[in-house]
Amino acid sequence: MKAELQWLQNMHFMVNIDGFDIEMDANPPFGESKHPTPKQLLMASMAGCTAMDAVSLLAKYKQNLTSLKVVTEAEAVTTHPQVFPEATFSFYAEGTLTPEKFNESIQLSLSKYCSVNAMVSKVVSIKWKSFIGGKSVGEGKAEFNF
Repeated sequence: MKAELQWLQNMHFMVNIDGFDIEMDANPPFGESKHPTPKQLLMASMAGCTAMDAVSLLAKYKQNLTSLKVVTEAEAVTTHPQVFPEATFSFYAEGTLTPEKFNESIQLSLSKYCSVNAMVSKVVSIKWKSFIGGKSVGEGKAEFNF
C-alpha cells in the first residue's frame, strides 16, 4: 500500500492511494469545506472496514441481508490534539437475519477482523448498537486483544 499526497492550494490536498484519487480539505477558517477532512475520512474508513466484515460474515452465516447502513458518530475534544475519545457505530440492517448472527458478525469485526478499528481502538473507545427493521437488537464494544 502506498499513498502519495500533493498539496494543491490553501488546505486542499489530493492523495493518490494505489491509483485512487481522494481530495481532502479543512473546515473554515483554514479551508473551504469542499472535500472531506482527514478526520471525516477516518470515520468513513472505520465504518467501511467493519461494514465489509459484517456483510462478509453474514453471507458466510447464510443470512439474507438486503440492506445495511452504518452511522458513525464521534465528537473530537476541543483541546489539541483534537482526538475522538469515543465513537459509536449504529448498524441498521434489513432482511431475514437473526439478531444473534447479526450481532456476532459485528462483534467479530470489532474484536478480531477489522484492522482499521483495531488500530484506532488503541486511542478511541468504540461502541456499537444494532437494529434490524428499525428494532434495537443489541449493543457492545470493540474488544481487540493484541
